[in-house]
Amino acid sequence: MISNGPVKTHAALHSIPKLILVCLFALCTLIAASYGLNSYRNVYYQTENNFVGRTGLVYVATKIRHTNIAEIKLSDPDKLVLIEEIENERFAMSIYVKDGMLVESFGSDRPDAPTFDTEIAAVNEFKAVLIADDLIKIELSDSTGNKHSTVVYVPRTEKEVKS
Repeated sequence: MISNGPVKTHAALHSIPKLILVCLFALCTLIAASYGLNSYRNVYYQTENNFVGRTGLVYVATKIRHTNIAEIKLSDPDKLVLIEEIENERFAMSIYVKDGMLVESFGSDRPDAPTFDTEIAAVNEFKAVLIADDLIKIELSDSTGNKHSTVVYVPRTEKEVKS
């Protein structure tokens, strides 16, 4: 047999392993990106839920530590009432849950006085309990069911706590 030149081979057969390698690399990249995206979403949602729950807790703790508070009432575990005096007039600041939101209601201490409500954070449950003469435990459950709590020191020299 006489040959008229180099033997012709199928060039496409030589590029198939390279194509398979590129496709495998692309598939691995998509899988890795998918896992990374799911991890990022989980971290984001956990951080967001923790932030929302802790925001309400820190807000209430800061209000209790406020130096102008004359009296703290814990008549109902689901409602915290802070009484403060401003220019010889008593004002009540109530913190409680209303329609799934932690609400601060502020107004005069008189029963017929209007109040102004401010929504603080989305929560399911709120409790304030006097655990010692100068310690109040605050617990709240955020909208996802995560529970958060803290203990707040109340200086007895400046504030009066009534159960």
